[in-house]
Amino acid sequence: MLAVVWLVIGLVLLVAAGDRLVTSAGRLALRLGMSTVVIGATVVAFGTSMPEFTVSLLSALSGSEGVAAGNVIGSNIANVLLVLGIASIITPLAIHRRMLRFDVPILLAVTAWALIVFADGEVSRIEGIASVVMLLVFSVVQLKWFSSPEVQAEPEPEFEGLPVPEETEHV
Repeated sequence: MLAVVWLVIGLVLLVAAGDRLVTSAGRLALRLGMSTVVIGATVVAFGTSMPEFTVSLLSALSGSEGVAAGNVIGSNIANVLLVLGIASIITPLAIHRRMLRFDVPILLAVTAWALIVFADGEVSRIEGIASVVMLLVFSVVQLKWFSSPEVQAEPEPEFEGLPVPEETEHV
């Protein structure tokens, strides 16, 4: 019974934190003059990937490489099919043109990369380094290319009217 209580508390906190993350990301996009799609594909994506990163890292360090690899693949499948599916059942999702032109082809390329990397039954250090470098390149391209005035000018009605936080000094 106590496990059920903790599960419910965890789910409530997860929903509250997710809501806060989305609202804060929208405000950050407005403040930086960036597309919410870019913020979602970078800041939100990194933030929501931390649990998978932690599980995979701890699993690999403890010798459970199968759990580490399975977590990565299972999480991506769940994100594309379960999360996107349920979200679109609740409310239809508008797909930004930029996603179709840039993000979906990158997703397909990353899937092909995973097939290549997994083909020999092992992910080497070199393949790991190459993967991290590709992620960094993707992130830099996202932030540079999609922060252009043309992208910033595209309307994003889901965040219209959100208050933009004032500049704060960093100590």
